[in-house]
Amino acid sequence: MDSCDGGRTGCDGARDVMPGVFRGRRWFTVVLMMMLVLGTGTVALGATYRAGHGGGGVAIGGTYGMKASASSPSDPCFGSGPFTNCQSTDPVVSFHMVSVGSTSSCTFTTSVDWGDHATSKQTFPGGQNGAQLAFFSHPYAKPGTYTISVSSVVTGNCYAHPATAQFTLLSGAKFITGPVGGSIIALTDRTRVESPPPDKSSVPGPYGLKVVGTLPCKCTVKVNGRAATVKGTGWHVVLPNVHPGPLDIDAVASDGKSEHIQVTLIDLRVVTPKDRARLPVTGAPAMPALNATLEVAGFPGGVPQTVNFSWTLQAFNRWVIRPPKQKAQWKQGPLPLAQGTTVGVSAAWTPGYGGKLIGGWGRLVVKAALPGVSGGTVTSSPRWFDMPGTDPVRGDLTDFIKASTGKNAALATTITQIACKESHYRQFGAKSPAAAKETDIPSNLPNPAANRPLFGPPAGIGIMQLDPADYPTQQWNWKTNVLGGIALYNSQKGAASRYPGKVQAALNAQRDTIIRTVLPTLNKQRAAHKPALPVLKPSDIPVATVPAFTADQLTQDAIRGYNGFVGKPLKRGGKTTILHQFTFDARYSVTADLEVILAGSHTWKPTPPSGFNANPYYVQEVLACK
Repeated sequence: MDSCDGGRTGCDGARDVMPGVFRGRRWFTVVLMMMLVLGTGTVALGATYRAGHGGGGVAIGGTYGMKASASSPSDPCFGSGPFTNCQSTDPVVSFHMVSVGSTSSCTFTTSVDWGDHATSKQTFPGGQNGAQLAFFSHPYAKPGTYTISVSSVVTGNCYAHPATAQFTLLSGAKFITGPVGGSIIALTDRTRVESPPPDKSSVPGPYGLKVVGTLPCKCTVKVNGRAATVKGTGWHVVLPNVHPGPLDIDAVASDGKSEHIQVTLIDLRVVTPKDRARLPVTGAPAMPALNATLEVAGFPGGVPQTVNFSWTLQAFNRWVIRPPKQKAQWKQGPLPLAQGTTVGVSAAWTPGYGGKLIGGWGRLVVKAALPGVSGGTVTSSPRWFDMPGTDPVRGDLTDFIKASTGKNAALATTITQIACKESHYRQFGAKSPAAAKETDIPSNLPNPAANRPLFGPPAGIGIMQLDPADYPTQQWNWKTNVLGGIALYNSQKGAASRYPGKVQAALNAQRDTIIRTVLPTLNKQRAAHKPALPVLKPSDIPVATVPAFTADQLTQDAIRGYNGFVGKPLKRGGKTTILHQFTFDARYSVTADLEVILAGSHTWKPTPPSGFNANPYYVQEVLACK
């Protein structure tokens, strides 16, 4: 229940002795020097922690659930001066640590044992006289008597005395059973607050506070004028469109029974970047500069500057892969980008990416253990922002290709022409294919989004249309993509340079086969000929000589290999064949005169376009691209 509230019975005396209390909350801005009598000994619960040489100290001030003589058992206990043990049905104990005199040269680590197996601990710096340094709050779950112990470790020219007090939570038939009056609730606490599913919108809210209770009678209940749903001996209702700050909750039964509590709603939220902000991966390439800031709206008295805030940044994408000898497959999901910690609400977070380069949809979340908040650690709603890719400036791309090809002008020219043909020098596409649509991001975000890695079927990616392309390195970093293209071209150039040797070996094998299997039969036919023909010796079988590719032929065949040495199947439904840009024009044959000859021009001829399974004019288009 709230403390004195506009004429409520049993509150006049409390207002008389507490002129500095501001009503409607469970703590006070004045320093309360509270004494508790335990048996025959006296302990200073609100003991002033003073410096040893004339410096300042700290004192406990606030609502303790302790009062010498509560006018109503539902009132929270508070007061100043010596007190006996207190009893109350109000379950919340809260207090501030307040500086008495100047304590700026000291640091305090204060621990609170609440007596119910729960503890709290905060480290905070001192301050000027009257400054609120830290806030402690704790709700008790069940009736009983609890010993509260407060102790501090001091760094600096100050000292502190421990303090102990007792609090008894009385049992009472609560009309409102949840939330607990005086509690602090985060709007992202899904056990106590309703909000739309996070897959619906990147904008959090609206929020609705869940309120539950027990029926005092066979009757109906309204909460803040809203009819509650009654089920058995209980009732529940959701108060819609709640916002950070104090919230008064009034439950009224149709038989006239009523109860009033007040809770505080807070919202830990990311302030910057803004929702759906555009922070591109630069053309350098480099991750965007990010200075993330936060606020804790509605927190009573301000968040202590010693609170740690933990940040987590993820990148969400959908990308294509192609395992060996398999079809293209689309994958999706988050990848971790960065984590970090800041201290105090005013500190901005600048992530260190550790060499990672991943764009897509950024999802930023911040967490903190805020003192006194129900449920422990508070997690913000996610902040979504766009990290699109940026294509390199043409001059930067050309310079990088030159530098990466060892100042080999011919190689640099070929790689540049392939980049022109494959992507027109683009790493990212203004429009993404339908297959890139993600299913794990809020539905109000553009999907599929623009300026994602350029896709070309079946699984080509980026400037060099690598298929497959490593994710995320070759898909988001254009330099890595280009290096992958150079490596692929050099690999295929090696295959092209070895090809004449393979043709030579194949012709040599054919000659050996003719000598072993054809020549014996052929000599029988020659002997039976009228007139008889001389016997052919192995040396009479011509030897093929396959020349190496010229430099121009080697380049063209390597370009063909970049797109795949793929010929049409020999039969419908069969496997594709290996086919190069040039075919050696030579073949063994037996003439009508029973001679073995090596027919053809014995030169490299362009392979007919009809033989290719892929683009038959790919090489010509590459060489013509500017």
